[in-house]
Amino acid sequence: MSKNLLSASKLILGLGISCTALIGTPQSASAAGCNSYVSLQDLINGGGSCTQAGNSGATTFTYISSSGFNTSDVGFTSLGNGNTTATFGLSSNSIQWNSLTPYKFNYTISHATKKLSGITNTLSSSSNMNQNKGTYLVDSTLSPANLTANLNLANVTNGAYMYPSPTLSSDTFDTTLTVTQGNIENFSATFNFQDMSPPAAVPGPLPIFGAGTAFAFSRRIRARISAKV
Repeated sequence: MSKNLLSASKLILGLGISCTALIGTPQSASAAGCNSYVSLQDLINGGGSCTQAGNSGATTFTYISSSGFNTSDVGFTSLGNGNTTATFGLSSNSIQWNSLTPYKFNYTISHATKKLSGITNTLSSSSNMNQNKGTYLVDSTLSPANLTANLNLANVTNGAYMYPSPTLSSDTFDTTLTVTQGNIENFSATFNFQDMSPPAAVPGPLPIFGAGTAFAFSRRIRARISAKV
């Protein structure tokens, strides 16, 4: 290759590297923290997705749809550490839910590094002198999880489901609130996550027989070296 051709090749390569450095690699925009949003409408305006960051991965909440209520009238609830547990739901003490009207709230939950291991759901209200009754259903679309939580005056029965074999890192849930008496102020579901990575293999101690054999072999090698010297 001639010197002129070699110089031209280096120039082209240098320009390519410079262009790559200027352009860079496109980065995906990360969702904001779930605690950044006060109302459900705030979350929708922010793109409908948010995260709870944990030490070993984050939980992502993605809003899909809702019906029966104004999204500006309900607060968006986000609790938990995002690592092993995360709670999401709605709250309102400023509106009166209509009796027997099904209120829908659908979303997707996903974890960056762990699998869904269990779910519990609940609802509560202290308004109307605790004379409130209602039902909150949480139904998974990818697993048999189908939870029912009941509020009967001051008594609450939570729904619960444990995954027999945690394999899902993401699932979509259809939830329904039905008020049969009074009002409901809070309803939510808590999701638990589990690290399913196999434990790293830890080497065991060298067997006594093996260690003795290795020591004897080492002595023979040293003896041979000494004899040659």
